[in-house]
Amino acid sequence: MMQTTYQICNLSCPNCAGKIEKALKKEMKVEDVSINLMAGKITLEHHQPLVDDFVEKASAIALAIEDGVFLKEISTSKTVAHLPNHNHNTANCHDYPKSEPEHNHNREILSEHMDKHSHHKECHEHGHNHQHCHEYGHCHNHSHEHDAGPISLFNKILLGSAVLLFGIGFFIPMESWQLGFFITAYLLAGKNVFRNTIHNISRGKFLDENVLMLLASCGAFLVGAQAEGAATMILYVIGEYIQDYSVYRSQKSISDLMNLKPQTATVWTNSGTRIRQPEEIEIGEILLISAGEKIALDGIILEGNSYIDNSALTGESVPIFRSAGEEVLSGGLVKDGVLKVKVTKHYSDSTIAKVLEMITNAAGRKANSERLLTRFAAYYTPAVVVAAALLTLIPVVFFNQSPAVWGYRSLVFLAASCPCALIISIPLTYFAGLGKASRQGILIKGANYLEALAHVDTIVFDKTGTLTKGNFEVVSIIPAASFTENDVLAAAALAEKYSNHPIGLSIKKAYGKELPDVSADLYKDISGFGIAMEYEGHRYLCGNHSLMQNHQIPAEISNEPYTMIYVAKDKEFLGKIAIADEIKEETASTIQALKDLGISHIQMFTGDRPEIAEFVGQQIGISQINAAMLPTDKYEHLAAMLSPNRKITFVGDGINDASVIKAADIGIAMGNLGSDIAVESADIILSNDKLSALVNALRISRKTSVILKQNLILSLGFKFLVLVLGAIGIASMWLAIFADVGIMLLASANALRAGK
Repeated sequence: MMQTTYQICNLSCPNCAGKIEKALKKEMKVEDVSINLMAGKITLEHHQPLVDDFVEKASAIALAIEDGVFLKEISTSKTVAHLPNHNHNTANCHDYPKSEPEHNHNREILSEHMDKHSHHKECHEHGHNHQHCHEYGHCHNHSHEHDAGPISLFNKILLGSAVLLFGIGFFIPMESWQLGFFITAYLLAGKNVFRNTIHNISRGKFLDENVLMLLASCGAFLVGAQAEGAATMILYVIGEYIQDYSVYRSQKSISDLMNLKPQTATVWTNSGTRIRQPEEIEIGEILLISAGEKIALDGIILEGNSYIDNSALTGESVPIFRSAGEEVLSGGLVKDGVLKVKVTKHYSDSTIAKVLEMITNAAGRKANSERLLTRFAAYYTPAVVVAAALLTLIPVVFFNQSPAVWGYRSLVFLAASCPCALIISIPLTYFAGLGKASRQGILIKGANYLEALAHVDTIVFDKTGTLTKGNFEVVSIIPAASFTENDVLAAAALAEKYSNHPIGLSIKKAYGKELPDVSADLYKDISGFGIAMEYEGHRYLCGNHSLMQNHQIPAEISNEPYTMIYVAKDKEFLGKIAIADEIKEETASTIQALKDLGISHIQMFTGDRPEIAEFVGQQIGISQINAAMLPTDKYEHLAAMLSPNRKITFVGDGINDASVIKAADIGIAMGNLGSDIAVESADIILSNDKLSALVNALRISRKTSVILKQNLILSLGFKFLVLVLGAIGIASMWLAIFADVGIMLLASANALRAGK
């Protein structure tokens, strides 16, 4: 299965996005289409390569559904120009300033500017808009109208005039004057609705929300309810603008994330310094970073020390101290001093690039409820129009009832039926929840994972580095007969020379001496068992008791609650090293908090001996323990646990248990933002490396789920009530208007609570 992503510009309507997804899937013969409305991206899954003119054909299909929408290839250029007085804005769904020559026509001009510092492409719009596109696929319109939002000044004036005229007409006693004011207000407010309806009908689209509102409002005028007719149109347009503004704010929050990315970096050389773009800097080059500057690329400090503020990455407000020899992550802010940092990763592989990509892609991974809503909306509007028509035709034709009475009831039915509240509030709720999580250092890769997390009933923890600190320390050395402690430690340190495992590092730290040069070709990591190393004709083994057994080396097994490392040379047992790992301070309280949240099954997987696992389990409150497990054992055991009737989360460090994290319903990695494996394998990353963040993630997901249910009940329940009351003649057009716009406002406000 191949996956291709494009930019989709000038789209802010969730309902329209669903229609475009359905049409492209059908017409372009692709397996799946997903529009990330918040990030301005469209992702397609397909078995065969896309046709050469795919962008043009897909743009034509999108344009037939929504005026002004088009696709663009995502820019892979290294630099994006930033123009002054910019305003992040995607043109809205029902307001089309771009197709009005006197205001804001769109014309795309591609220009490429190249100099010694940058290579970039800018997409310029006609008139006063300049559009450029980030490498993550997010489109921005840069308007000379400072921070105008998604609604043009012209349309604001039209709507404002309509509201003013409606207000005047409402209080004028003369009916002829009232009618004039109401009609004028109606025409001014409904300009775009009229145009969209004509546009859609000309393309064979006869049933959508524009037609619904046009039928309801025009019908109100015909039956003598002029005030209700004008109010229906005005409030509908206000509701559409609220929808556009909600999407605009969400898109702008993603745009603002781009500010996390340092735009330039100072490269230090023997001949001086140069200002360059992060994308142009190679591994091994040296950055000079002063106080108040962001770290542009991941690297190792060569000189200097400073407190680093990583709050933008991890949500952790307390700066951490870093000095020479320690790693720093891109996106961190240097609080004091001056650092020289040797670059260890290209920008595309850097921490900040991964974080930005995860956040911008998150809204594109839709929850099941969003997908169901898209399918629901496709059938809902036609069904409502048919039901409204039958509501008038059956009583009038078969029971000789009054056309005016039943016509008015049908109009109430139409006005109340618009599904805007659901269409807006569901994606808005997920986006608010994802945003809150990211601010707390919880990076969730999509709304689907946020939704699934709310239903988790089983959590499995890896022990080392997850429940414990992973800061190992040698506590004792037990030599075999005729050997000394130094013999054992020296042999173990030699065997672990190329190991970066915390246990190996603790052994080398305890040895504290320089190790001889040994060819890396003679080093072998035996997964799940230990290390084998050859040096000067001797073979060293360092690992667990099973490693000794596999090589027929007799060694007495220990029962102490420590990690025991067994050391041998040339099939002769030298002795063993006891290593302790400290339990994290928050582990026990986190386990208890999870139990309080109703997590019924909490387990521990570990490669350590049962004695150590039981000791740790007793300290933190986990009774279901699986010990002495190889990585393959963990994978197979978790795979056997998977069931449609349960939701399993595995929490690990994202490195040596990557396969288990991938196998779980929801895989969570602790910290390791700088690890490619952690980022790729996990569905959720707790970037601040705090276990308590797991509790916060569960609470956010459950709160999001509760708000979604509230909005579902509020929207469908109240609408259904008004539809029934309207059909039997109790509800008026005013109540129908509230069922549409009022409920949409309440649902949207409620959705935003997910981010609080």
